[in-house]
Amino acid sequence: MVRTGLLLLLVLSVVFVVGQYTIAPVAYAWHDPNYVSPPPGEIVRLKISEIPSINMTSSLRAEVAVYGFQNFDAAVGLCLLVGAWDCAYGWGSVRQDSSTRIRVAKAGEDFTAIGIPLWLGTARWIQSIDIYGFGQICTMALMPPKIREVREEWINERTVRLSIYINSPGQRGSFTARIYYGGREVYYVYKGLELDVGITACHTLMINIGPVTFLKDGVYTVRVEYSSDVGRDAVEKLVRVGRQYQVKVRAVHVDGSAAASARICVSGMCQYADYSGVAVFQLSEGSYVVRAEKEYDVAGTKIRYSGVRNIYVSSDMSLDVELNPERCLYPRQFRLNSNEVAPGGVVSGYAEFVLARCCATCTAHLVVYDWNYREITRLWDGQIEAHRVITRSFSLTAPNTPGTYCVLLNFFLGPYTIQKFPPGEEVGRACFTVKERSGGARAEIYVTNATIPVGGAGVIRVVLDRAPGGLSGFSLRLTTRTVALLPGYCPPASLCVPADVRIEGVKFPDWAGLSDWRRIDEYTVELKAVDLRDAVKPGAQNVVLAEITVKSLTPGVAVASVVNAAIDDDNGRPVAVVIRPGVIYVSGCPRPVAGVVPRDLDGDGLYEDLNGNGRLDYDDVVRLFRYFDDPAIRGCWQLYDFNRNGRLDYDDIVALFRKVP
Repeated sequence: MVRTGLLLLLVLSVVFVVGQYTIAPVAYAWHDPNYVSPPPGEIVRLKISEIPSINMTSSLRAEVAVYGFQNFDAAVGLCLLVGAWDCAYGWGSVRQDSSTRIRVAKAGEDFTAIGIPLWLGTARWIQSIDIYGFGQICTMALMPPKIREVREEWINERTVRLSIYINSPGQRGSFTARIYYGGREVYYVYKGLELDVGITACHTLMINIGPVTFLKDGVYTVRVEYSSDVGRDAVEKLVRVGRQYQVKVRAVHVDGSAAASARICVSGMCQYADYSGVAVFQLSEGSYVVRAEKEYDVAGTKIRYSGVRNIYVSSDMSLDVELNPERCLYPRQFRLNSNEVAPGGVVSGYAEFVLARCCATCTAHLVVYDWNYREITRLWDGQIEAHRVITRSFSLTAPNTPGTYCVLLNFFLGPYTIQKFPPGEEVGRACFTVKERSGGARAEIYVTNATIPVGGAGVIRVVLDRAPGGLSGFSLRLTTRTVALLPGYCPPASLCVPADVRIEGVKFPDWAGLSDWRRIDEYTVELKAVDLRDAVKPGAQNVVLAEITVKSLTPGVAVASVVNAAIDDDNGRPVAVVIRPGVIYVSGCPRPVAGVVPRDLDGDGLYEDLNGNGRLDYDDVVRLFRYFDDPAIRGCWQLYDFNRNGRLDYDDIVALFRKVP
């Protein structure tokens, strides 16, 4: 590196100043003054070439462009290393935000290196570009450039000059250096090189950057890149400024197991964890966002985990970042072995899935339900076994009634006891068709519709539309359990939510000489009856099979469905039937507000619980304000007259707010 005193060299050297001129500003360099303080200038272009001489003495010429971050008088040297550095200099006035080209020539022979130093006037050396490796025989073929080293030279605790050593630079090259802080680019410089001096694969190029003063504590990232005619290379280096603290970050799953090789990033600085899930960072005091991520490939199923923590660093510290998967269950397949089956036939299928580490102590439950949300079987019911492909099979008996039926696959985390409704998330659905029996008459069993008020009772009827061969008896199951509404079942949108409608009682018609019914639960009953007196004649129409008394607890829509129906005619032959469900409309107040039916928590006739979570909280106040003009509120204003002044007004919102404990 050239650092020879300029004044002494001016006395001992023959100086050839060929000339200087200023180039129009070009985006050779840039900096963010909030993060770095640049040098007075940077060498941004260098062209070195041999010039002919009449006395056969070797001479070199250098054309150097200097970009100014400020106005200054610059001296540029062309120095040859022959035991000691011997230099010639040229001068130029560099202007801020522009590039000035300075030309200088130098005669010399048997040198081993060429140096191009940049000086601030005659007092301060700024930086250099040096080429080493002349005067030796090189037997290596030309190869792509290789950045061998990025060396730091600290001038003070915040100011550094970087030296980048590049092997096999080639005759034409472009060099860029970028400095980042927290992912933000804060310094940039470009240097273009034309080295027409017999460069081989054995030469080494040294390029200085700076000196650059770092204004913030923390870690700066320096990225340098060099390209030649035959290739390119790039490296990154972390430069730490100010007091540093050691921060150990461990990536762990929710069950406490280490996430080996997880990618951990702290405000843009990233590295991969070791086998124990740990990565170590050197950080200055301040606030940071710590992110970690890990991906597993289980037989083609990608399971991605991620976690984030906000930290403040003021001393050495260790911390865990908990990784959570995108979901707990990754279904692979849910299929039936047959899509078509005879009435009462056996339907079998299987599910294939992978579990993720999503819970430390809970259990996983994967349950198959039939079309009436009755549990068929539990495919998984216990502790989570993560990252392996699990296959489970199941079977069920198809209904006797022709039609299309779907079985559902639901997943949830426990411990949990399945009660009325299937918990969790539907993660699979598979359907099959029950073929119609050949022979026999075709008939329809339908359930009549009904409209009842909230809290009131009503009657629905189960009807056989026709009995061509008469009727000897029947059995069926009826349910009013409504988990989801199919299209076409909903009246106006304000009522399009499942209503809670329960079965109160059953009455059989007079023709049923023998009859019986059994309650499965509050929503489902099984019915059967026999025509002992042959009261239902062949050709009879709209035969009432049963009358069902129902009671509504909440407004909305309930669907009354018949399943597993079996009917025999007077000759004992099965009658193939199709099913048409009935719809029970429950009107009145309260009406659902944004899909949730409000509740009266204390029996005073005022419905405080607007979000339906079973308690009075501030979200209930927010919902009353948000839906104040909704017809579901306006139409049932008596339920929300919290100040009891006989009308709905904004003071009711204030009164509800004051009731929040």
